[in-house]
Parts: sequence; C-alpha cells; structure tokens
Amino acid sequence: MAEHGSCLTAVYAGNKRKSFCETCGLNAVDRAGHFEYTKLVLPGFHVGFFRHIINVLQCICKVHLHPTTPIYPPSYCKLQTCARVMVDDASRSCFLRQFRHLDLGNIARQSLCKQVLAQARKVNFCDHCKAINGQSRRVDH
Repeated sequence: MAEHGSCLTAVYAGNKRKSFCETCGLNAVDRAGHFEYTKLVLPGFHVGFFRHIINVLQCICKVHLHPTTPIYPPSYCKLQTCARVMVDDASRSCFLRQFRHLDLGNIARQSLCKQVLAQARKVNFCDHCKAINGQSRRVDH
C-alpha cells in the first residue's frame, strides 16, 4: 500500500484497474489522468538518460560567466554559461565536419561521439573562456 501523498495513492488516480480515483470517481480505464505540479527537494533524472547526461556534462565547459559586453538586456541574461565542447578548435572543426555528413550511419555516429567524449575528458581547461573545469561524476548518497 502506498503512503498518502505519493503519486500511487487513489487521490492521484490509483494504480489498479478496478480501483476508483478519489479525485474524479472514475476507474483506471475510463479516466484520462490528472496533472499537477509537484515540487521536488532534489532534481530528478530519468534512469534511462542518466548515463547520457553524465557524458554530456563531461564534454562541456560548466563555468558560469558574467557577461562583459551586454549583448542582451540585463534582465534577460544575468549569468551566461560557456557550455562549449572541451576540445581544441582544430579538433572541433574536424568533428563538426564529420558529424555533418548526411550518410553517416548510427554506428559511425556513436563511434564519433565516443571519440569526442574521450578527447574532451582529457581537457581540464576551456580554450574559449580559459576557465578550469573539474570532472563530472555520479555521487551516491
């Protein structure tokens, strides 16, 4: 039995086919579902995408920059993130040329992504903003 206030209780629609929703009174087959806003204490990540998120974070610059030249109005942009791929400019242009091939297959694209990841993991500072970046890794609590 789920505890009251969780997303599996009958208040939020129930989780069994023959149970009735306490909100609308319909069973699981007849109701469309209920949507609501739930504020989480910590960010939640989908388990299926967690490895991909870690890989992206290991490839990009994660430094917040204060804009030196106001390109955007101050109300629009308080902080900027560099978010550049952490490879040198020559390698970056080479990888971009390879990624832009229309006939690039899935296996070749995955191999190319692994090459970018392997090269970006070795770099500790961003060529664009000259900031030092640490490694992104999973921390278990």
